[in-house]
Amino acid sequence: MEQNRELAKAAGAELVRHELVSLQDVVRAFLQRQNENTRKAYEKELRRLTEWLEVEGFGDTARVLFTNGAGHANKLVLTWRNELEERGMASSTINRSMAAIRSMSKIARLLGLINWEVEVGNVQSSAYKDTAGPGVDAYKAIVKVLDEDSGSPRGARNKAMIFLLFERALRRFEVVGLDLADVDSKRCRVRVLGKGRREYEWHTVSRQTMDAIRSWILLRGDEPGPLFSSLDPAGKGDGRLSKSSLNRVVTEVGNKAGVKAWPHGLRHTAITAALDATKGDVRRVMKFSRHKRLDTLMIYDDNRQDHGGEISQLLADQVDSGDD
Repeated sequence: MEQNRELAKAAGAELVRHELVSLQDVVRAFLQRQNENTRKAYEKELRRLTEWLEVEGFGDTARVLFTNGAGHANKLVLTWRNELEERGMASSTINRSMAAIRSMSKIARLLGLINWEVEVGNVQSSAYKDTAGPGVDAYKAIVKVLDEDSGSPRGARNKAMIFLLFERALRRFEVVGLDLADVDSKRCRVRVLGKGRREYEWHTVSRQTMDAIRSWILLRGDEPGPLFSSLDPAGKGDGRLSKSSLNRVVTEVGNKAGVKAWPHGLRHTAITAALDATKGDVRRVMKFSRHKRLDTLMIYDDNRQDHGGEISQLLADQVDSGDD
């Protein structure tokens, strides 16, 4: 009897070891499947979930999610979504967490650990509610400030970065992620690892933007590494400017120009201005903005034209005129 008990215990321990390996394989495959930027974002959300579950690591998080059936998993994730809402998290953050969990459950199913997937959906997003950004006039004021200080290393760097944010509508992480090797001066283009992309893509920039980049490189030097350095005298880290530092740069330059500015706001302004310049040619502008979905760009176009506001005024005018 005792021998049977020991055998059962040993078999159970082996089953647990096998299960742990499988769960770790799921987590590893899940993270390896993402590009660098998505992986970092998903790791952050998994870390937040792991802390809430009060377990040791991602493998234990996967165990809690995937070893008690579909009903338990979906109920748990729904509770987690509600928890994030109660914390006042932005809808984009909540939906990124849901996307990470759903993606990992797909990997778990693909590897045969489960035969179901987490089905909890996103919360209603208020993203793109304001797609106008600071506006073209504000950007013109910013350019004046940039031109005044473009002779200094910091000023030249800031001008090149802000030109990329507006005139090529790059995202914040795309700008700070550039290396010197990502600049093709002769062909007037930069190589970018875009949002949700797994491979770098070359994108042509304006002559003005490339001139600003060249001016910065002359002061920066031609040593390999990050294109935009922090210019920190202490020389911390690898020297790459951080996303938060780019935020600070844009805010400070905006303040000098007397306008409110932020990196993604410059992208919003660029896309809206591009739609104006092309008379609403969303397919052409989609090549510029690099949105994956046309309906996302249509939000910019709808907000730009403000059809809702036009109808509101028509109704008000009708009442004022006394028409039936």
